Amino acid sequence: MNAHKLITWLLIGAYVFFWFGGIVAHIFLGGPPEHVRWTAPLFLLLAGLLVFLAANATVRIRLLAVGLIGTLAELAGVHTGFPFGGYQYTDALSPLVAGVPIVMASAWMVLAGFVHQIVATLQMPRAVSIFLFASLLTATDLIIDPLAAGPLAYWAWDATGVYYGIPVTNFAGWLLVSLAVGAAMGRDCQRTNVHWFVGYSITLFFTILAAFNGMGIATLIGAVLLALVAYVYLKLDADTVPATGTSRFTAL
Repeated sequence: MNAHKLITWLLIGAYVFFWFGGIVAHIFLGGPPEHVRWTAPLFLLLAGLLVFLAANATVRIRLLAVGLIGTLAELAGVHTGFPFGGYQYTDALSPLVAGVPIVMASAWMVLAGFVHQIVATLQMPRAVSIFLFASLLTATDLIIDPLAAGPLAYWAWDATGVYYGIPVTNFAGWLLVSLAVGAAMGRDCQRTNVHWFVGYSITLFFTILAAFNGMGIATLIGAVLLALVAYVYLKLDADTVPATGTSRFTAL
C-alpha cells in the first residue's frame, strides 16, 4: 500500500469515528460536550481532505475553485446579506476569518463533489446539467440548514421564514451560487467512491438528525435524495460490470 492510500484509509477511519461519534452525541447527549466542540469543524475538515485527496489534478483545481466561490459567497452573505440574506456564524465552527469559518470551504467542496457524481452520470446538455446540479445542491441545504441554524447553532438568521425559520432568500442565494459552482465543476467527472461515500454519509448524518428532531419535511427530502443517489450509484455500477467485468468506480 502506497503512502497516498495509507493516508486516505487513515482519514477514512478518523472520519467514520467522528461520524458515529457525532450521531451518538447529538441523539443521546444533546450535542458534543463543551470540551469537544472542536470535533464539528474537524469532521468537516476531514471530509474536505478526503474529497480533495481522492480527486485527480484537474478535479482538485475545480474543487479549489468551488471552495473559493463558496467562501466568497459566505463572506458576502455575512457582511452584506447578499446573496443568502442576513446571518451570522457562531463560534461553533471556529476558527473564523472575517466572520466565516475556514472549514466552510471544505463543506462546499464536499457537497459539490458529491452532487457532481450524480449529475455527470446523466450526460445531459451543459445548461441543463448545470441547472440540475444547482437544484440538487440547493436541495441538500433544505436538509442541512434547519439543523445548522437550529439545534446545532452553527449560524443564526437575522430574519425568519416559513421553512423552519429560514428566509426564502437563503435558497434563492444557494441556487445562484450553485449555478456558479456547477459551472466550475464542468461536465466530465472523475468517478470515485470517496466522493460518493463522503457526500452520502453527510447527507445521511443530517437526515438522521432531522428525523430525531422531528423535522418531517427535511427528513423526507433527505430520504428521497438518499434513495435517488443510491439508485443512481447502484444502477450505474451494475450497468458497467457486465460490459467490462469491472466497476467504473475507483476503489478510493
